Amino acid sequence: MKPSRSSVIALIIANTVPLFGVLFFNWTIFQIFFLYWCESGVIGFYNSIKVIKMCGFESILVVPFINVPLGLFMAVHFWLILGFMAPELAPTSFSFFPSLETLLPLLSPIVIPIGTLFVSHGFSFFSNFIGNREYEHMDIARLISESYKRIGIMQISIILGGMLIDLFDVPILGAAILVVAKLITDLHAHINEHSSKETESPE
Repeated sequence: MKPSRSSVIALIIANTVPLFGVLFFNWTIFQIFFLYWCESGVIGFYNSIKVIKMCGFESILVVPFINVPLGLFMAVHFWLILGFMAPELAPTSFSFFPSLETLLPLLSPIVIPIGTLFVSHGFSFFSNFIGNREYEHMDIARLISESYKRIGIMQISIILGGMLIDLFDVPILGAAILVVAKLITDLHAHINEHSSKETESPE
């Protein structure tokens, strides 16, 4: 089984939007990292919908179980990127989980790119998980494992891309390399994830 063409196209478009932001709208490195931070939340949202589809009433217990670790990871990740890349935007009072008051000013400049990521993952959900009936041979352990694997690969590629930025005197070039590196690794992870779901039917 292969991922649907529409989900691959949507993924490429969604990952190209930040490149336009860098080239034409003077996006900062922090905005790119923050956008990819938001994508982890989008993945968590669709994972919750998948669990509800797979588990029904039992999802009332399973959804918190898979989202609490993700929430902790995102909280730590948020304060790290804010502290290292935009300390001037940090709120005067600290709470472990960032408040809406802290997040909303950061979200408003990148609402459209977040929307494209949401739509991209939505295409994958409806065309692969629902359309290709991946839910019929998916179990919760595999769902959690593959989601965190994808988030991990994505974040490693972002960190490596961020390291490359330090090698260039032209920040815009480093930012463009970061976006392209993330696109390539994300596309590879997407194809891998949705090409490994087929199982043999029982005789």
